[in-house]
Amino acid sequence: MHIGAFVTLAVALLLAPAAGHAKSLPNCDLTSYPLAPAGGRQMKKANLAGCDLSGAMLAGADMRRADLTGAILDEADLSGANLARATLTGASLDTTQLNDADLSRADLEGARMPVTALNGANLSRADLQGALLSVTGLNGANLTRALLANATISVSGFNDANLTRASFLGATITTSGFSMAIFKKTVCPDGTSSDDDGGSCDGHGI
Repeated sequence: MHIGAFVTLAVALLLAPAAGHAKSLPNCDLTSYPLAPAGGRQMKKANLAGCDLSGAMLAGADMRRADLTGAILDEADLSGANLARATLTGASLDTTQLNDADLSRADLEGARMPVTALNGANLSRADLQGALLSVTGLNGANLTRALLANATISVSGFNDANLTRASFLGATITTSGFSMAIFKKTVCPDGTSSDDDGGSCDGHGI
């Protein structure tokens, strides 16, 4: 190889994005996923682990069983999206719109969810263990059998939420609203059952 050609190749390699850079990964290009007739992206079982999807417009997207481990979804719009059984372990969902989204059986363990809107969302059997919820809206959400053990919850709204058999064991909850929430066999932060605490977790960590 001529010296000039070698130098050109070396410079090209130096300027090329690193293989692991989130935004350079082909699977992170949302335009590569087709649009359904209704408009939502078809992303079932998509591998989006580590992708930076900040500000992405994914309302109504089909993301069932998608892998979003460690993904950045800050300020993204996922309103009405189907994320059933999706993996969002350690994901960042800062100021993310997830109103009316389906997150049933989704893995959100350790996810950061400050100022996240999950009003009316389906979080039945979702795993939110160790998650951070700050100024998070879960009003009217379905949290039946959801796991919120050891979660840190502050200034968040669970008004009218269904908390049947949900577990808040070990969770730290401060200044949050639970008006008209359904408590039925709910595990309170102190390990007691709402059924034994007068039908709520008031005074037992909530």
